[in-house]
Amino acid sequence: MELENAIADIKKQKNTLSKKEIESMMMSLKAQQNEIYALLEEVKKIEIAVSSLPNKKYSKVLRLRYLEFKTWMEVKHEFGYSWESVRNLHIRALTQYKNLKKLNCKFMNTPIEIISPHLWAIEFKHIECNSIHEEIGRITEDGILILNKNYTDYPLLIKWIAKIKNKSIKQLQNEIAAKSKRKNKNPYQLLYITILKMEVERKEKHLAFRKEWYS
Repeated sequence: MELENAIADIKKQKNTLSKKEIESMMMSLKAQQNEIYALLEEVKKIEIAVSSLPNKKYSKVLRLRYLEFKTWMEVKHEFGYSWESVRNLHIRALTQYKNLKKLNCKFMNTPIEIISPHLWAIEFKHIECNSIHEEIGRITEDGILILNKNYTDYPLLIKWIAKIKNKSIKQLQNEIAAKSKRKNKNPYQLLYITILKMEVERKEKHLAFRKEWYS
């Protein structure tokens, strides 16, 4: 509406303004219009990203707060949760959103398989990755292991992680130490040690995240 009014004003002043002044004003309006279009495009990308979050409660809390501009009281009423529960939900939602952004997905509605709260899987062909079939996975700052479904031995990774997921960090470290002492390890033994190390890193990041946000 403001752009339309500005253009209408230029038309009214057409006979009193020089050609150079009119061109300058029109260029300024064009720049403003381009800026608005860019902002609208960015909002559209954010809407797609938010709606694509695997956890729909996370998607909802971000949509209500940042796209519909609801107050915290309105968000709390929408969920029927306590203030503390809404706060924690918001923290986890923002973290998940940032995690997906860091993956550099080619399109934010990339299909993600949620195997468990701390284990996701995605085809790395959908993200910026130099070696689609060689990268095992990535660990987010809040302790989620995102496996590469395009990895050659992906089914084996799932089997191994199911086997070690309930072990403590100390137990995993002891197993790493024991298996690392073996000589002439084959590629699968080396891969298993890598998975053990990734699980240690994941657990440590998860504990650090919980300590930071919930202490």
